[in-house]
Amino acid sequence: TSLVRFMVHMQPRDPDEEKTPGISILDKIETQEWTPDGSDIQLNVWDFGGQEIMRGTHRFFLTERSLYILLLQNRFEDDAPKVHEWLKTIRDKSSQCPVIVVVSKCDVDKPYIRKDDETSLRADYPNIVGFLRLSCNDDDESRKRVLELRALIAETLADKTLLTHVQDTIPAGWRRVKDAVAQLADERSILTLAPFET
Repeated sequence: TSLVRFMVHMQPRDPDEEKTPGISILDKIETQEWTPDGSDIQLNVWDFGGQEIMRGTHRFFLTERSLYILLLQNRFEDDAPKVHEWLKTIRDKSSQCPVIVVVSKCDVDKPYIRKDDETSLRADYPNIVGFLRLSCNDDDESRKRVLELRALIAETLADKTLLTHVQDTIPAGWRRVKDAVAQLADERSILTLAPFET
């Protein structure tokens, strides 16, 4: 949640931030400012809570039409099995979708993912398009790193060989239905079949 807020709004982390409960969704994020040549791509970000109890549900939301950011804390030695588990789940559920591995909290005095670990992960999961280390602190280095993440996201989305569907035109009728369902979902906690069919 801190990373998404910093990436989208350039607001550093809130030390009192609660853990993400379930899934937080942000729609229609503009990316024009993310690269020097601009971008007309809008992002929809699904921020999954990382608690152990939630992990079993994540695989139901993975699709082949996504760019994944795998966020790790800066303690790879502790999390190595989980990293492989996540990357395998992404590969199994979403084919060869691109993945950016972000190592957070790199301001603390702990070892980063070693270069040999990165090389090994790239060999096992060739859909990894990059590794970035950053923190969401209120300092120039953190802002520089989050701008690098923005640029890598925009470049990956613009690469037609990685996500061919991103430039597809969405049929107007499909868009009207999607927007109408989204509006109903904002108004009601449960959507029954009748309004959905209408």
